[in-house]
Amino acid sequence: MSEPAGAQIGRIVALVAELSRRAARGERDATVERVENILIEHIQDASFRVEGALTGLPLSRFHFMKVFKKATGRSPRQYLIDLRMRAAMNLLKTTDMPVQEVARQSGFDDPFYFSRIFSRRTGVSPAAYKVRSAS
Repeated sequence: MSEPAGAQIGRIVALVAELSRRAARGERDATVERVENILIEHIQDASFRVEGALTGLPLSRFHFMKVFKKATGRSPRQYLIDLRMRAAMNLLKTTDMPVQEVARQSGFDDPFYFSRIFSRRTGVSPAAYKVRSAS
């Protein structure tokens, strides 16, 4: 089953932004990059838990969390939420999907949780962001 074009665009936008930031910092840790790619692959999977990306790492979980945060500035969980929020913002700007569908396509299984997180991050509700982006 192929994913919708809007979701693909959101994933690509998020990936390019992250790769650009990492390249600008000159940081290329292979383990961090592996986990980043796993998180990007699961951006739409609301049932995905970050712990799944940490299975089989060559570092202890505590040490990896420290290395990941140093490389990205965020914990893996926060990183995944940030990726999903960027994808959602992109979908709200570029599609006519209802907010509930944007939430689902961005990996949030609860549209109310999505709206709450979105509002905290942007200062406006997803619906208001969509209207503002359309003008």
